[in-house]
Amino acid sequence: MVLVFEGLTPFALFDEIFDNLPADYEQRTFNRILIPIDNPSRVTFYNMESNLAYEAEVSGISPEMIDLLAYNEEQDYYSAELLAFGDRLHYMPVEEMEVAYMDYLIERLPNSLFIDRFFEDTSEVDVRRDGDVTRYIDLTSEMRINEKTNILTFNRQLSSRDTLTLSSIAENSYRELLRVENWTQETHFHHYNRERNLATFRRYIDGWPVFGPNGEGALEISVTPNGLTYLRVPLAVVQTPIAPVEDSYTKTLESGRDLRMQLAESGVDLDTVQNLRIGLTWRTSEESSRVVHFEPDWYLMIDGQWQRLHAVLNTKGGM
Repeated sequence: MVLVFEGLTPFALFDEIFDNLPADYEQRTFNRILIPIDNPSRVTFYNMESNLAYEAEVSGISPEMIDLLAYNEEQDYYSAELLAFGDRLHYMPVEEMEVAYMDYLIERLPNSLFIDRFFEDTSEVDVRRDGDVTRYIDLTSEMRINEKTNILTFNRQLSSRDTLTLSSIAENSYRELLRVENWTQETHFHHYNRERNLATFRRYIDGWPVFGPNGEGALEISVTPNGLTYLRVPLAVVQTPIAPVEDSYTKTLESGRDLRMQLAESGVDLDTVQNLRIGLTWRTSEESSRVVHFEPDWYLMIDGQWQRLHAVLNTKGGM
């Protein structure tokens, strides 16, 4: 059995479960945990990016726990296989997958909610408007809200000569996220950019990551030992699911082998494919701005950016 983590996770985040974790291992990372079903006492932690594996002897994993994870009748399961995309291996579905479309009512969070959170003395805040952008500024901070895309960005000037460990960055970023995130479903850590000191989290619906033309599914956070210095958060959040008109409201997505074949036949260099995910595309309804349609799609990460499969194929096909 393999547990897949979206982002690279430092061992130090789970130091309470290890006995005598070596200091030089605390900031090492993994994004896969391999648990042999026939011998769950020997677990392998694996980093897919660096191809490094770490083995550990564990106790307390019972056959009942394995059954709960691997054979839970309340969960949907899909057969998967390891496929090579260039030099990278990815777990991909063996067969085509039927994934449901989803419709939700959304709420746009008010600007005042964040003004009170980011500025201690609101009387000192200068408000400026430039087209679709409203700016809130004091001596050290600026908050910008794009009223068209409903995206908020916040910058604060904080200087510090100290640095945070990777585990502290993850913990502090998540703590800051809890102060501003109003998504009604799950939000997961996705990535950390060391050069930019930027942590990225992504919103989910029913286990599927959300993507949108304006980055509606992504939150970005940068923290230092002195606090939050940068934040990007979408202000539109899902509220109530809307029942589909038809029961068979699903989309058929390609199997892993069919997807790899399409990419190769379209001239896509498989070595450039850094990651693949089935995700939900955010589409605002033409009838009402309060309704969003979520369409299932394959997404590929190329050059650090997530792109829909059809956009990748169209780009290559038009070259």
